[in-house]
Amino acid sequence: MGYGHQTMEPDDAERAAGSPGVVLKIIPHLVRFGYGDVVVKEAYTGRGTLDLYPHALAPLAELPVREIVSVTHTVSDMTLLAGEVVHDYLA
Repeated sequence: MGYGHQTMEPDDAERAAGSPGVVLKIIPHLVRFGYGDVVVKEAYTGRGTLDLYPHALAPLAELPVREIVSVTHTVSDMTLLAGEVVHDYLA
C-alpha cells in the first residue's frame, strides 16, 4: 500500500479482516479457512499493487491480473478457524 492511504470505517474494516481465505495445502487440497473473534485495531485503504511469484504447486503467477478492485491493510487480533477442503486434487 502506497502513500496517501485513508482510514477505513470500523464496519468495513471488520468485514475486510474477517473475509475467508483460501490456501493450497501440501496434502494437496484447496482449503478455505475463516477468522473468528475479530478485533480491528487499525485499518487503511488506498492504492496498492499485487506481486505474484512462481510456485511449483500453485502456478498463480501465470494468471493475468486485469484489475485491482480494492486494497486494505488491517492490524487486528483474531482467531484462525478450522479449515474445510474445497477441492481434493487426488480424487
